Amino acid sequence: MPYVVKPFRLGELMARIKSVLRRRAGKGNTLTLGGVTINVNEGKAFVGNSALDLTALEYRLLLTFANHKGQILSRGQILNLLWDSEGVFVEDNTLTVYIKRLREKVGGAAQIETVRGVGYRAYDN
Repeated sequence: MPYVVKPFRLGELMARIKSVLRRRAGKGNTLTLGGVTINVNEGKAFVGNSALDLTALEYRLLLTFANHKGQILSRGQILNLLWDSEGVFVEDNTLTVYIKRLREKVGGAAQIETVRGVGYRAYDN
């Protein structure tokens, strides 16, 4: 992760921000998690050439795991990341159900592991 040591000039900060944005744009807006490809621009996920039929919350959960690939995320962190700006949120039990459904839909293309007593980790197979 890029960082700027304080004190810094505003021009340098802006140049670094633009550089990071250029690099991200160069990658395209696709993420991968194992055999799952996520096209962020279209809001669709694919296993091979087959589109996954995901609900909005399952899609956001998949994006969360893809953006934090290999990291252990606690249930609290996942709930905070899925919190809706309108105040609609996912409850703890609901999260368990959605992770189960996401695992079923993704199949063996990506691994979503339960780290007992800590949370979840997703990684490539």
